[in-house]
Amino acid sequence: MSKSRGDKTLQQEVHGDNLNDFVACLSAGGRLKQHAEHDAVRKPERQINKFTRYPDKNRFFNAVLFSQGSIDLQPEIKEDCSYINASRLPCPGGALIMAQAPMKETILEFYRLIWQQQINTIVCLVNLEDREQCYPYFERKAGKKITCRKRFRVRTVAVRTEGKHIIHYELKIENYLEKGNITSRVLNVISILGWEPDSQFDVKVIVSAIHSADALKRIVPAADNGKCNLRQATFPNRYTTQPVPMLIHGCSGIRRTGVFALAYLFSKQILGKRQINLLGMIESVRMVRYGVLRQKNMFYLLLECIVSLITETGLVKPGSDAHVHAVQVVKQCYKNSSGKSAKRKVKGAGKGTAEKLDTSQKSTKKNKNKQADDDDEDNEDGTSTRNSTNTKASKETTGKDSGKSGKSIKKKKEKK
Repeated sequence: MSKSRGDKTLQQEVHGDNLNDFVACLSAGGRLKQHAEHDAVRKPERQINKFTRYPDKNRFFNAVLFSQGSIDLQPEIKEDCSYINASRLPCPGGALIMAQAPMKETILEFYRLIWQQQINTIVCLVNLEDREQCYPYFERKAGKKITCRKRFRVRTVAVRTEGKHIIHYELKIENYLEKGNITSRVLNVISILGWEPDSQFDVKVIVSAIHSADALKRIVPAADNGKCNLRQATFPNRYTTQPVPMLIHGCSGIRRTGVFALAYLFSKQILGKRQINLLGMIESVRMVRYGVLRQKNMFYLLLECIVSLITETGLVKPGSDAHVHAVQVVKQCYKNSSGKSAKRKVKGAGKGTAEKLDTSQKSTKKNKNKQADDDDEDNEDGTSTRNSTNTKASKETTGKDSGKSGKSIKKKKEKK
């Protein structure tokens, strides 16, 4: 048994209640206290009843959505669905929404989420060229537009490239069912290119995207009769008194989305409080969104982002011994975790290929034996047919010969 300070074990460090005091507390507390204790017991419990109720609206059956922290859409017409695979995280300056990429079956709910939550910034971490990973919800060329079921229209106003891995899209979204004066809004999309799930990526790109998204998030869009202009978020928002949220999505909304969302939250802590609560923040996010940081390499990538964000504040000098050593430790941990996962993959692939080879060899042997049997049958059939034809030919020839000999005998008798 593990020990703590002195000779006391960890179990002995836990202070328990006296039995008499426990019984007296039960009798004196009454129902209200028992209800409160039961609520405290059930508090960490998380439900997935919404997730199981709409299986066709989820991209993966094993990427569940917790009902706690999920977003309910308000129906605009009778046929509207209230479910979408998205979770809301509280954040200073506006909440973060972590969502899965839209599918063909959920594209309308995705537009409704953008409109109802009054989102003005989206961070896209998925390959937009792959329709299987993300159903297109805007055109990537300026001047093009997409219309969804005669309810929403999204037009691409401008496209700007920042380096090799970041593209900014300025969009205009219109809601045909909106009954108010404002029927269109400005929407900014930051697309990060080349970041594959569960793989190492350039931390500078992630940090640059965080700063760009934070700058766009502070700008509240206003549209009057189709004329869009920008206002600072310090003024009262004409749509809501709450700061506008930011939407982050990958393919499943868990792996890359979790790393980016946590890095953004830690950037707020670092710049605002000059300190971070690493495990507490990760635990709070994992309580809302399932599967965040389930892979070690994603955790190490997050640590590398945090180190980069800290050096920007000037608290740690870039290139100092502490900074270099911290980066080396994180990269070494990342290298070890990726090496182990690669070995597992190779072993699994080796087993699979060995099994495939065994099955293929067995099948080839069976095919060879079968072919040999077929050849034997063909040979036997061929010889028998040849023998039969030979016997028939011999009979015919003997019959002809016998007929000729009979005629010659008759002629000889007539001459005599």
